[in-house]
Amino acid sequence: KQKMKHIFMLLSTIAITSQLTYAALTISNTLGNHMVLQREPYSPIIYGTSDANAAIDVSFNSKTIQTTADANGNWNVSIPPTPAGGPFSINVKSESGETAVLEDVLFGDVWLCGGQSNMQFTTVMAYNGTAAALEANNYPNIRLFSVGQGTQSTTPLTQLGTIDLPWSVASNASVGATAWSHFSAVCWFFGKELYDQNNAVPIGLISSNWGGTFIEAWSSPTALATCNSGSIPGMADSALWNAMIVPFLKTPITGAIWYQGESNAIGSTPANYDCQQQAMISDWRANWGYDFPFIITQLAPWNMDAAYSVPVAEVRVLQMGALKLPRVGLATAIDLGDNASPWGNIHPRDKQEVGRRLSLVARNIVYGEELVWLGPIFQKWSTVMDGSTAVVNATFFIGGGIGPLEVREALCPSGVDSKICANFLFLFSDGTWWPASTATLVAPDTVQMTVKDVLKGETVTGLSYASSLWPVVTIYSSSTGLPAYPFII
Repeated sequence: KQKMKHIFMLLSTIAITSQLTYAALTISNTLGNHMVLQREPYSPIIYGTSDANAAIDVSFNSKTIQTTADANGNWNVSIPPTPAGGPFSINVKSESGETAVLEDVLFGDVWLCGGQSNMQFTTVMAYNGTAAALEANNYPNIRLFSVGQGTQSTTPLTQLGTIDLPWSVASNASVGATAWSHFSAVCWFFGKELYDQNNAVPIGLISSNWGGTFIEAWSSPTALATCNSGSIPGMADSALWNAMIVPFLKTPITGAIWYQGESNAIGSTPANYDCQQQAMISDWRANWGYDFPFIITQLAPWNMDAAYSVPVAEVRVLQMGALKLPRVGLATAIDLGDNASPWGNIHPRDKQEVGRRLSLVARNIVYGEELVWLGPIFQKWSTVMDGSTAVVNATFFIGGGIGPLEVREALCPSGVDSKICANFLFLFSDGTWWPASTATLVAPDTVQMTVKDVLKGETVTGLSYASSLWPVVTIYSSSTGLPAYPFII
């Protein structure tokens, strides 16, 4: 009996050792059937796990690429640069005989869509969302991936902990799931615009976002240290960088679009946002290894406590600071407010226009189209006193195809407190702000405003435009229809 017990224990040890030694061949869960890999000139990486030190063969397009897993069983292979097209199959085989396959793989342009709830906001929630989701059936060469909102991490992860939608062909089912599930409306409308305008190159869209989050959660410790960022409520610093961005660092992308900032405006230190946003962009690029295009959405209006009007306006202006970086663009949503949105007025429904404006930036910066994505940009101002009337001229940059200014009528919407609405405001020497009269076009690039009944001795010392919780937007480009950006001076 003692001898049989010893043999049984020995066999059990061998079985356990075998389980530890021979790990199953896996492919990273950031990859999958129906995915889009980044087209040439990039070399996409196929990676996963296997037995430690195992020989791995990856076969693609009549070629076999060999590699060896490391001591922890991690392996990766670079696929040769491949023109847009497909579908392809990619076969993986380990020396133990295990196999895995990726099927229906396209090569095209991959975009990462990040941020908080306005990026999470799904297609069926947008204006005409049901019809938009049905239209997705006509776009089988757009492929979608949505990261789930179930995993945070204090350390960098190599795999995603939660997936809402694995790589899928665009369809009514994949685009038009329930509210707040999948698929991101801004991401979808952006990708669809690119596909329609860019000779039908396959598009891969990765939606990785989490409502109510701060930029600190999406930034690495290195980026946070750059700006001396403090801790944030409800989530550890870098928690989503670690869990929802790091797993994609081996995935070449064309670029990223970004819709975030509301939480930092009302729950953090807004003055630090310019540094934080630039540091995050630079750090993401450093970790990917190249300066991919990064396109920001300037925050839309929303109706809330007037105490937040100044910090929200400040963050909108600070969002523009990232334009100092190369290959960074910005699409504004300051005129797309929706006080009647059933999803809360912080979540306007016109995501089609947001996606279109973001696509204009991409079409110029990435695809080299000669089109204009900028609205009029404030350039200079002058002021004089005409008796008791303060007169201010504001001049905008309208070159580069922006075109002459157009002044439109706009009012504070019904149901929105006038205290949080603003068009042009004059700052007087006594420290008070006063609303200006309706702007009048006095030159193709210049508007004039007045404030009457100014107290004797008072002078205009500052000027702002559309700088409040709910901007009243009246200045547009007559050529492109894009609005002028807010400013505070």
